[in-house]
Amino acid sequence: MKRSLALAAALVFSVLALVLPPPFVTRTARADDLKKDKCLTCLRKVQRDYEKCEERYGGPNNVCDDQFNSDIVACYATVCEQ
Repeated sequence: MKRSLALAAALVFSVLALVLPPPFVTRTARADDLKKDKCLTCLRKVQRDYEKCEERYGGPNNVCDDQFNSDIVACYATVCEQ
């Protein structure tokens, strides 16, 4: 009797585990997510500035490349790695 009761209980728990959806955890914004967003925003701005510079000076040149490099370094130093 005890064996069949234990088997029935195990069967019920197994079926419930398969049928019921797994519990989910709501994810809130963390500081890391906000930092990544700010970093991406900064990097996108640097890319737009680089493209505008290329349009102004006609293609790739050292002026735009140097400015792009210094802006990337500034983004990482002030936003991305803080």
